[in-house]
Amino acid sequence: MSATNSSDPTGGAGAGNATAPQIPPQVIAAVLEGYADGIRNPIGFVLVATIFASMLIPILIALFYFSTPTSRRQPAFILNVITILFGLGIAIWNNYLELAGVLNPTKQVSLKSVDGFAVVFGLAPWLAELVLALRLLVVFPPSQTSWRKLAAVFAFPVAVKIVRLACVITYFHNWIRETDSAANPLQAAETVDYKHSPYTKVDWFLQIFDNLYLSALFIGRLYHSQIFNAMSGRRANESTYTYPSEQNRVATVIFNIILIIDLYTDPNHIVNTVYLLFVNYYISIIGVVFATGEHAFYHVSEAFWLTSLQYGARASITNSNKLWRRSMAAAPRRARGGRSRA
Repeated sequence: MSATNSSDPTGGAGAGNATAPQIPPQVIAAVLEGYADGIRNPIGFVLVATIFASMLIPILIALFYFSTPTSRRQPAFILNVITILFGLGIAIWNNYLELAGVLNPTKQVSLKSVDGFAVVFGLAPWLAELVLALRLLVVFPPSQTSWRKLAAVFAFPVAVKIVRLACVITYFHNWIRETDSAANPLQAAETVDYKHSPYTKVDWFLQIFDNLYLSALFIGRLYHSQIFNAMSGRRANESTYTYPSEQNRVATVIFNIILIIDLYTDPNHIVNTVYLLFVNYYISIIGVVFATGEHAFYHVSEAFWLTSLQYGARASITNSNKLWRRSMAAAPRRARGGRSRA
């Protein structure tokens, strides 16, 4: 029996183990390191999109909770809701594309999905900042402003947005034509040389001037208008809340400048640029919502401070009552102690 087993090259378990191929540990380590390097950027993009999308959910809830039926019919409110939902949709779409590549590394993601996400992501900042142009109608009401003045006010932002839209469309026309073999949006961006494209540079520079013009004109007009001077009481408090809301637009401009700096200081590392683009887009959404929905978020701020003051007042009263009870309880003991010493 033992002879039969020893003569059979395939029958024994020991023989089978002896002939099994052994993978060197160096090869296993190299494969694991390569896989880790491959999923590092997708996981980073998933984290960024998830974090900012989770910030948009309470903002959307607050926007509905503190609004009125009349304000919900305003174009700015409707566009704010669409912008927030757009940001949530982009985060979900991004996570789907990135995680699909991580969970199925041997299966290529649909090229149409990659192209569609790239186009939507490129148009997203343009759509988000379109709400700011409508806000100028608050301080330049068409019923009280001449057509010549309206044309002079809106000529620059309309021209800038048309040029930016043309740059985005032209760039992504080249994108779709040249990224037939790209496996993910990041590889596609490297294929079409995203950072060195003249259309990208023009769009980023114009975005800075667009944001600065809209914010400066709105604040300047509000400060010098009769609407600002006539405000009193509660409405004056609402007007003062407009100025902190403009700080969100300053943050957007700062991120635009950071993108320009990254463009000329780190011209070959596109991953950093895409991270900055993600952050810049969601900062734009948050800034636009706070800048155009300041009436609703004034109530958020007011409710927060009233709650804080009420809590502080209750805590102060509670502490005072405790101190009073302790002093009253200690008074008889002090009196008894004085009599005993006497």
